[in-house]
Amino acid sequence: MHLHHGEGLYWLESTYEEKDTCKQAGFRWNPHQRRWETRDTYVARKVLPCATPATRAHLDQIRAEQEETKTLSTAATLDVELPVPA
Repeated sequence: MHLHHGEGLYWLESTYEEKDTCKQAGFRWNPHQRRWETRDTYVARKVLPCATPATRAHLDQIRAEQEETKTLSTAATLDVELPVPA
């Protein structure tokens, strides 16, 4: 099984025998493309060991950005002037 990405979409190349793993991870079957797909990075990360090197790097970058956003959202200080009504 191999996880790929492109244009905001993640898809799995898998065998019929691996379909239950794909379903349990949260991927949906696309009958037109004949592959398992998701747009959710959390779903894609469930099969991270199967990711191609480029897809793994992409998901790691998204994860780092999410962690940075989380850290900044809980910051105790803020370097922004908020407008105050007169």
